[in-house]
Amino acid sequence: MYLWKTIWPFGLSVLYPLRFEVPWWETVPAAGILVTISAFVLLRASKHPYAFMGWLWYLGTLVPVIGIVQFGSHSMADRYTYIPHIGLFIAICWTARSVFDRLAWGRTMLQLATILPLFLYSVRTWHHLPAWRDGESLFSQAVAVTKSNFIAHNNLAAALVQKGKLREAQKQLQTVIRIRPEYDRGWLNLIRVLIRQGRSDEASLVCSQGKVHFPNHPTISRLCDMIAPPKMRTTVIAPSNSQ
Repeated sequence: MYLWKTIWPFGLSVLYPLRFEVPWWETVPAAGILVTISAFVLLRASKHPYAFMGWLWYLGTLVPVIGIVQFGSHSMADRYTYIPHIGLFIAICWTARSVFDRLAWGRTMLQLATILPLFLYSVRTWHHLPAWRDGESLFSQAVAVTKSNFIAHNNLAAALVQKGKLREAQKQLQTVIRIRPEYDRGWLNLIRVLIRQGRSDEASLVCSQGKVHFPNHPTISRLCDMIAPPKMRTTVIAPSNSQ
């Protein structure tokens, strides 16, 4: 997946949801590609040692972040490729230079082979930059290109609340508890958003549903108690952002 996103940088997200099961039609081709490249590089190691070294660098520094050891609630992160890509581009660039140097017009061809990808990736970067404008745009992009990304929906709700878009935030939080009902922050933030809208009856219903999943959760219980007395219905806390 990292190698594919390097070549085809579309569907990028600040947060990729954790996947507990990966279908075989994704793992088998990926493993086949890695084995093929590794075998080719190994066979050509004496002729192109820099390709061998660069590929080992790429694989060696990427292994800790491919999911064997789990970090946090995400399955992968684009930032994990910063160090591995040093080795990958050493292998690509030095091998390309070695190959093109042997060809007629090789220098010109190498320049074109360098300039064209740089131009295309620069255009792609320019198109992707608006996603990083603010929290709303960033997590809107995340939920648009990923599936069942409950943390991204929750963080999008937090960004919407900061802009006063409570109804939109409510929809995002309802999606959160639909995707992952055992995620307590989804329930807490939905209750808080409903209270801020003055919709205490709906908040009370959500409280009751939340207590089914978290019967001994102190914060959910406290919010439920807050809803009952009318004078306390405006005492709320804004939804929290979750990483």
